[in-house]
Amino acid sequence: MRIPVIDRLHRLTTRSARRKRNHRQDSRRSFLSSLRLEPLEARRMLHGGVHDHPPEHSLEDHIHADLRIVIEGQQVAIPADVGVDGTGIIDVAHTHAADNELHLHGTETLGDPTSVLTVGDFFEAWRTNAGTAGNNSAAVFSATEIMGNVADDQHAIRMFVNGFQVDTYENYQIHDGDDIVISYSSHPVVSLHTNQGTILMEMLTDDAPNTVANFLDYVNDGDYDNSFIHRS
Repeated sequence: MRIPVIDRLHRLTTRSARRKRNHRQDSRRSFLSSLRLEPLEARRMLHGGVHDHPPEHSLEDHIHADLRIVIEGQQVAIPADVGVDGTGIIDVAHTHAADNELHLHGTETLGDPTSVLTVGDFFEAWRTNAGTAGNNSAAVFSATEIMGNVADDQHAIRMFVNGFQVDTYENYQIHDGDDIVISYSSHPVVSLHTNQGTILMEMLTDDAPNTVANFLDYVNDGDYDNSFIHRS
């Protein structure tokens, strides 16, 4: 039977596309497997882990967490002595230095917290009981607002804990050692979690749409999960 030319060309094109796709997949697997061949120092993991259980510390324990706020690529400074004044600690959620570290604990005069502290508890202290740092009326955080910036059709608020996106926002119960990042951006954001902390990467779709789309395909397929990045 005579095969129409168009049908024959379609088959050849389909085979060619399949071969190219298989070649890309083989190249991808080969490249990713090569990332694990060399013994590395100071390895950085691309995935950490988010807690799937309530905090296990006691309410009287002194715990710490790292909090960073990034608005359109610019980090917001969290001041020293939020919840602290000349008399000492005045709020169970407070800071001591401008190093993004939250201190969460009670004192003899304050008493211990009556429940597990949340991210919202710190923002409330910063807004209403900041002491030496001064109350900041813009210190509001929820799924729809962060530091006076409101989520809309063009901007999204995202919250990452230890590299994983979470949707509990101000109600997230803080665990000891948490690495918390809050982002407000008009672009897609990828969270790179390493053993040195979380790095946010803002995707500039207007500048490089094809590169961003390709990179996000790899990320969403899980191709970078638990990979190593060499220092070079």
